[in-house]
Amino acid sequence: ALWWVRRNAPAAQALTADELLDEIASLDDGFEAGEYPEADYRREREKLKAQLKRRMKDER
Repeated sequence: ALWWVRRNAPAAQALTADELLDEIASLDDGFEAGEYPEADYRREREKLKAQLKRRMKDER
């Protein structure tokens, strides 16, 4: 989806855990505002959560 293009840039892989949490919160807010279809929202949220888990493990 077009709204997700900026997060698919290579820099997205270098986000900190805090930045990933901010991205999830922003995605949640957008979904609640009706900006994203549910299937897209759930898919992107799962991707962000997986990245967050990896980042938190790396930052230990």
